[in-house]
Formats: sequence, structure tokens, C-alpha cells
Amino acid sequence: MKRKIFSWMILIAMTAALSACKGAELHATVTLTEQWWSGWKKEQPEPTVKTFADIAEGTILYDSAYDGTITVSGVTEEAVVLQIEHSCFVEPNENGNINLGAAPVKTLTVKRGEEKELVTQALDGGVTLRIAYAVGE
Repeated sequence: MKRKIFSWMILIAMTAALSACKGAELHATVTLTEQWWSGWKKEQPEPTVKTFADIAEGTILYDSAYDGTITVSGVTEEAVVLQIEHSCFVEPNENGNINLGAAPVKTLTVKRGEEKELVTQALDGGVTLRIAYAVGE
């Protein structure tokens, strides 16, 4: 009986480990470009580009005391799903304007080959994040 229980525990552990490695099997990559900006000066800081290779569920892409965290909550060949825990990121309107009254984004799906943008709800300064997703590159 103990042997059966142990076998089932090993099987469950291996299944969980394989599920967590799905992004690595796909060679799934997220590129995050962070651009801080200020409306008070002409010169703007250079953007910071971070590439996260072989991502998996639970990978933290962004962690800021000011803006919160962005964590991978799902990875498939077609898209990556991000869980966003913050109070100020929204998607810009189609014309590029920032909707100051919009509810913050909590979940964002970025399709393969696509780039999505999140912006802080501010007019005088903030951050723009561009998130791109690729597989097998």
C-alpha cells in the first residue's frame, strides 16, 4: 500500500514539474521594454529592454514598489497570459491617449508575434511597458 501511495506521489510531482516546464519546452520568450517618461523635460531616459527566455508559469516579469508586479499565469504556443497586480496600468486608447478613468488591467493576453502596451495613468510622467511574445526563437 505504501508503495502505491509513493508511486502516485512521484507521478503527481513529475506531472507538476512537466507542466511548469511547458514554456521552456516551447522556448517561449517575453521581451519587456520599460520606458520612463516625463512631461516636464525634453530629454527622456533611454528605455530598458529585458528578455525572459524559456518562461513558465510563475515567472515574474516586472516587480516595482511603485507599479506592482506582472507575473506569467499561463503559457501556450499561441499566447502568454499575464497576471497584473498594480493600481495604475491601463492599455492606451486606440488613438494613443491615456484614459485616466479606466479600471486598471488585471489580466493581459499577448499573442505570439504581437506587442501590447501598458501605460501608467498620469499626464505629467510615468512609465510605458511594451510586452512582446515569441515562441521558438
